[in-house]
Amino acid sequence: MPRKATVWVCCLVAGFSWMPAASAQENERSPFHIGGLLFGDGYYVVSNHLEDDEGAAGLVLRRGYLTFNADFSENLFGRLRFEVNQSGEFETYTFDVDFKDLFLQWKVGKQHLLFGLSPSPTFDLIEEIWGLRYLARTPMDLQGVASRDTGIAANGPLNASGTLSYRAMVGAGVEFGNETGEGPKFMGALTWKPSSRWTVDLYSDYEKLPGPRDQSTLQAFVSHEADGLRWGAQYSYQDRQEDPPLELASAYVVGRAKEKINLIGRVKG
Repeated sequence: MPRKATVWVCCLVAGFSWMPAASAQENERSPFHIGGLLFGDGYYVVSNHLEDDEGAAGLVLRRGYLTFNADFSENLFGRLRFEVNQSGEFETYTFDVDFKDLFLQWKVGKQHLLFGLSPSPTFDLIEEIWGLRYLARTPMDLQGVASRDTGIAANGPLNASGTLSYRAMVGAGVEFGNETGEGPKFMGALTWKPSSRWTVDLYSDYEKLPGPRDQSTLQAFVSHEADGLRWGAQYSYQDRQEDPPLELASAYVVGRAKEKINLIGRVKG
């Protein structure tokens, strides 16, 4: 039987932001903003069942972002974001660089229209509420479902109080940027927030894949946030036609033990 590998790992997170300084005669904030994030690990393999990997050491860049934001006007916003990462294999130092976001957002009243490469509605809300992607990715993300797509998207409230809102997107299925979909895809979600603490989200999509098989997804998510405690639960079902369907359930809880200490639990199946 192979011996289990023992690896010492440390995490390094660094971020920066920069905005052009205004001149003495300018009172308005600059419309351009540049920001970045680096997240990586340092490792040393104490023992491994593969002799060539034993004693391997190095640094791995798990994720790096370079983001350019631009407020062209009160109603027009643009984002260009590059992503760089490494495979994480021992002593492999090649980098992959590609677009993460490249879109224009036009605000029409309370509605937003997006054109280009932007986050898809599949798990953008779930990931935002979870808020701990650096610890664990959300379940559909772990299953390789694309978090971005190139196309036209829209989102906004459906009633005056804002308790009911929608997110919709038509993806073109163009292979452009990281994590994009494989074929034309229609996505839609309805979100109900009866109070500031509760969120209920229903999502559905249909994707036409290359070849004879298409796939569709149904998903439900509920979350609650109180003082010092928040939790969420998710159920997803993806029909892959002739292939076995993807069915998963997941739940998490985050509780504050002390001012700067949280206890976190997550299960999925």
